[in-house]
Amino acid sequence: MTTTETQTVAETADAPKNLRVTRREAAAKKAPAKAATTTAPAAEAPAMKAPAKLRWSVDAERKGGKDQTGTAADRTYSVKQREDGTYLATVAVDDGTPETLSETTFAKAYAACVAHNRAAV
Repeated sequence: MTTTETQTVAETADAPKNLRVTRREAAAKKAPAKAATTTAPAAEAPAMKAPAKLRWSVDAERKGGKDQTGTAADRTYSVKQREDGTYLATVAVDDGTPETLSETTFAKAYAACVAHNRAAV
């Protein structure tokens, strides 16, 4: 190997090193990274109180129909079938006067009772 070839090989070997050095120097010249900002922990949402368990029972006298009575805490729900085939959903709070929730199909009457129980929390 001649000195020219040795010099060329040495220059080639130094080229990647010089490139790395150049990139490091360029990175060092950039503005320093900003310090991470700390954020306050998110405030926890207040615990939601679960509605009272609504327990349903089928009226013994009308096993063939869909008449049902449900109780939850101090409320009594009832879904009764009328003569015309519609259903009446009522609620009595603290054994008071019944309040009509719905006068429609069984599914909507039942859903009205469940929605009233959830809203009563």
